[in-house]
Amino acid sequence: MMNLYIVYTLYFVFVSAFTTQNSNSGSDVYSYILLIAIFGLIIYRRIKRGINGRPYSFRRIITTPIIYSLLLVYFLAVLYSFIIYDFIALILIIPGFIVGDRIGSLSTVYWEGKVLMYKRSTMVLFLTLMLYFIRIVLEFVVNTTNIYLLTAVNASLALSLGILIGEFLHLKTSARELLLNQTRNEGINNA
Repeated sequence: MMNLYIVYTLYFVFVSAFTTQNSNSGSDVYSYILLIAIFGLIIYRRIKRGINGRPYSFRRIITTPIIYSLLLVYFLAVLYSFIIYDFIALILIIPGFIVGDRIGSLSTVYWEGKVLMYKRSTMVLFLTLMLYFIRIVLEFVVNTTNIYLLTAVNASLALSLGILIGEFLHLKTSARELLLNQTRNEGINNA
């Protein structure tokens, strides 16, 4: 988990350095290369963790939706936008939740020995990474002073948040059922 915080810290440090640079400087190419490398590292880690399976813990599955919700609140507060566009972006959490709930059922929770593990749905992983990439392109490549592009950034973040919440609820329910079945089986075996 500490590695994730280090990656996000590096991300924000380099993003702030990139956005404050003079656009006529020769180091813009290096800034782009550095940003691409950081985004590549983040995407690689998310894919690897999502596909290979990880030990289940409530903290582990709730962390990503919390980070996305904090980012959404931050962007809604910082980016200049009209209140109606912010409201539209927040409404997009609902369709994202519906999609996340439907395709989140492809996520699996299973026992590997005595350790409860989970694998994320590849479709949820693909959608959230696609929305992440779209958001990054809109933030850094396209001019972000356009009100509609700022709304698109917030909308993609809200959709991602809804998808992640839908998957989170499915994973939590599946893990609870598996743990309940295990305690029932242990009670029967002990009797």
